[in-house]
Amino acid sequence: MSFLKRIGSVRRRGTYNLSSTGSDKKRTSQALSEGTARMPSGLIQCHITLLDESSFTCEMNKYSLGSTLLDNVLTHCDIIEKDYFGLAFSDGGLMKWLDSEKPLKKQFRAGISSMVLEFRVKYYASDPVNLIEELTRYLFFRQIKKDILDNRLPCPAEAGAILSAFALQAE
Repeated sequence: MSFLKRIGSVRRRGTYNLSSTGSDKKRTSQALSEGTARMPSGLIQCHITLLDESSFTCEMNKYSLGSTLLDNVLTHCDIIEKDYFGLAFSDGGLMKWLDSEKPLKKQFRAGISSMVLEFRVKYYASDPVNLIEELTRYLFFRQIKKDILDNRLPCPAEAGAILSAFALQAE
């Protein structure tokens, strides 16, 4: 009988099967109304900002690898050419890349139950003509446009005018 009570918290393939009681539901709804909702202790809520300024939210086990989170985002976006992309997050004002080989718990500060990440182009192709998917080319375009607008990528005024004209033609 005690085995059946414990089965609700058994860890399976990077996720927890959590069962809540009536009192847990009351506390959760009260916390949501107060704006202080807490995640179960083994989960991290990940808010990912995509390149088209939309957002994607998922709950991950804190022991899941970074590659699992990246795969969830790539699947959500239907991206086939996966090698070019990564997830970045801010840690003390510095942007860091999410390491695909480490668990999320080791990459984020202790005690964090929610994290904001950015989906970004990590590696650029030397020749964009060799990219197979049109979606990958479009995401490269969005990343370069965002980097120019945020002054991460310097662009002379003349080149900026030409690039703006091309962007208008493309859209």
